[in-house]
Amino acid sequence: MSRKWKIALGVLAVLTVFCLWYTRPRSFDKLVGDEEFQNFAMTALTMGNKGGKMVSDSWQLDSYEGREETARTLRELLQGCQYRVSLRSLLPFSNSGTVSSNASITAIVFVVGTENGDSFSAVYNGAAATFYADRTIVTRASDPDISEKLLAFAQEYGWESDS
Repeated sequence: MSRKWKIALGVLAVLTVFCLWYTRPRSFDKLVGDEEFQNFAMTALTMGNKGGKMVSDSWQLDSYEGREETARTLRELLQGCQYRVSLRSLLPFSNSGTVSSNASITAIVFVVGTENGDSFSAVYNGAAATFYADRTIVTRASDPDISEKLLAFAQEYGWESDS
């Protein structure tokens, strides 16, 4: 084997190891930090085609007015899932851009302020989750039903918005 092939195989091996390391499953705390939520605002939206007519429902939820327990419950729900980071997160203009194959769509958007003054936002669409902090992190949740769990959380603790 020539020297060029050995170098090429070495570079390929290093790239493969890096990709496997970078896309390893990570906890919620590893992605956004382990600070407690100071406050948050959340919107859950469902859209579907029922009888040829588009129908949408939305729920809102926030942690204001003494809802510290609600913030803890949301954090525990998010911590119960592992996230696999996509290599697209390395690109400067990452976009989750997932297309849903079923007739109904559930999208969850929330913004969180932490106890040390930092903040981040996240968008969940099915198992796809995109976190926005100091950079964009595109992930896939290990729990395929995480959006449905967040929707149930918003329906239980939040209020239905006018559509």
